[in-house]
Amino acid sequence: MTCITAKEQSDLLLTWSVPEDPYYGSSAPLHYAQFYPPKDFRSLQYFTAAYLEAFASDTASLIVFTDWALYAPHEMELIAAARLGAEETRPLIEASGQLFTSKERNLAAAYFSLAVAYGWSSYLYLPSHKTTLFNWEGDIIDFWSDSEKDFIEMRNLISTYNLLYTDKTEQGA
Repeated sequence: MTCITAKEQSDLLLTWSVPEDPYYGSSAPLHYAQFYPPKDFRSLQYFTAAYLEAFASDTASLIVFTDWALYAPHEMELIAAARLGAEETRPLIEASGQLFTSKERNLAAAYFSLAVAYGWSSYLYLPSHKTTLFNWEGDIIDFWSDSEKDFIEMRNLISTYNLLYTDKTEQGA
């Protein structure tokens, strides 16, 4: 894992051709689904691992924490300890992005799952399929893709985990 700044995140997403904020602008992906994450941590982590296996089996992933305003001190300590394991000493506010290699998929699944469980908002960006997940404070997760095939695969994954969802065939429809 490598921690990166907001500028580095933006530059990387531009290189990957993945929209940084799919909610705004003309670059929003065509396909969109919204669903409720699993409530228990183990199911959440299995779901996230299955998502990464389906969409990032051989590629990097980027997780960006965007809001952790209501964190408990022990939550930040766990994240800081994990970042220290990657020799990262900057606070989360200075380098809120975590870039994972394909070999670090399990760690990426744990990070994103922790953000959901903690109620922190976070993005999970994948370059190979150009898919994006956004976790709304642990309550709802949004998914975007330009690929109908990937959209159908995501709906199947959501169904496999019996998660309640809504979808749209076009953003803004």
